[in-house]
Amino acid sequence: MGVTGGEFLRLGVGERAIGMGGAFCSIANNVSSTYWNPAGLAQLSSRELSMMSFDYLMDISNENYSYANPLGNSGVLGFQISLLGMRDMSRDEYGTMGSFFKNEERIVSLSYASWINPNLSMGINLKTIYTKLDTDETSGFGMDIGTLYKTPVENLNLGVVIQNIETGLKYTDKKESMPLNLKTGISYTLNNVILATDVDAFIDNSINLHTGGEYTYKPMQRWNLQLSARLGYSASMGNINAISGLSSGFGLKINKFNIDYAFVPHGDLGDTKRISFTARF
Repeated sequence: MGVTGGEFLRLGVGERAIGMGGAFCSIANNVSSTYWNPAGLAQLSSRELSMMSFDYLMDISNENYSYANPLGNSGVLGFQISLLGMRDMSRDEYGTMGSFFKNEERIVSLSYASWINPNLSMGINLKTIYTKLDTDETSGFGMDIGTLYKTPVENLNLGVVIQNIETGLKYTDKKESMPLNLKTGISYTLNNVILATDVDAFIDNSINLHTGGEYTYKPMQRWNLQLSARLGYSASMGNINAISGLSSGFGLKINKFNIDYAFVPHGDLGDTKRISFTARF
């Protein structure tokens, strides 16, 4: 099993968002906004650094490093690098041990966001994608453009992102396009509960639905201690699987540090357990 450059872009970043089923476009209030909606970076008031590493399916590993730096009234800059690697795989389609090859992917992103007015922010994300499969390697460029709108209804947010405006990835014998996507999202916060829904409309006419929620308990204000529980569901229209679409997670915040965990079942393929660490300074 391999992950192409296009599919790599769908793995997601940030365990808070993953635990909520990927419904984060209209929330996007941490450093992972670079992936979900670059306009959300404008909400950051301090620098953030996040690190994530997890084993995906079939010996595939994924790492992500994200950084955001507010520039005062001039907006917020973000930087992100995602790495994907696969252990040596045999070329023999019948499973016979023979010569082996490696699959490597790398995405490097640079983002900028700013408030247009007190209720509307806009952001842009520029990224370069590199992929290598055995001796065949290629690279391409992509761009995301997003908006985040705080509606007149208190605590009701909307988000819209066009993801993967790109040049494509050209291999020796074919050209692969990144999954151009129109992502829209809505979220509502009521006391300590956030409910959110995103819809992905891909250029190949596939539609994905993401919905999720988060409950946060704050037992110790002195240490800024927060405990969060998350639950989400993600499904492709026409291919709904009640088990593999579920996700869950929890978060622990102590002062300026966060630990977030997400669990995503994939049916017969196994489960994915993901953890990330975030610091604000």
